[in-house]
Amino acid sequence: MMIFSLRFGSRLLVIISSPCTVEECFTKNDIIFANRPIFLFGKYIGYNNTIVTSAPYGEHWRNLRRLSALEIFSPNRLNMFIGTRRDEIKILLHRLSQNSRDNFARVELRLMFTELTCNIIMRMVAGKRYYGEDVDFEEAKHFHEEKKLVKIKTKKEVIFRGLIDEHRSPSRALVNKNSMINHLLSMQKSEPEYYTDEIIKGHSLVTSVLQAN
Repeated sequence: MMIFSLRFGSRLLVIISSPCTVEECFTKNDIIFANRPIFLFGKYIGYNNTIVTSAPYGEHWRNLRRLSALEIFSPNRLNMFIGTRRDEIKILLHRLSQNSRDNFARVELRLMFTELTCNIIMRMVAGKRYYGEDVDFEEAKHFHEEKKLVKIKTKKEVIFRGLIDEHRSPSRALVNKNSMINHLLSMQKSEPEYYTDEIIKGHSLVTSVLQAN
């Protein structure tokens, strides 16, 4: 059996050549190896490592995983957005039919599918579209350009802070009840100490970033 270490940049990695030892690491000692390394991304973008993708293993991470599995990404919750997915697919098909109405036309499906995915996810998260027609141009432009900015945390903070405040507004009380932010805000009323605005913003961030992958 051979065990040695390698340094990848600032990270020290341990290499184990024995299958039996590897199995022991991920069975008997799995909790010890469950934590992921702490990166600057988690501190500055991940709300000080409080989001599910960067939080250390423990009670908080288990709660986030439970929240994601049961309350956000459960089959029942996803089925509530069937209408949203159908609506966005109809919009996409209408765009394709318009492009080829007079003759055959070449279209960039990759971009269209990316926009489709983003619109579906953001409608699930916040009840808003950011691509295509019927969007707030200035807000959509801000959403697109923030990916290119150096101070990305500040920009994301502004976006998600604004979305949460908008969902708290009395004028939005009867609109987009099925959005993820609305659902998390309702849970915040019963457990305000845990479901803080930081947790809600972090979950919204993780969900919206998934569409880019």
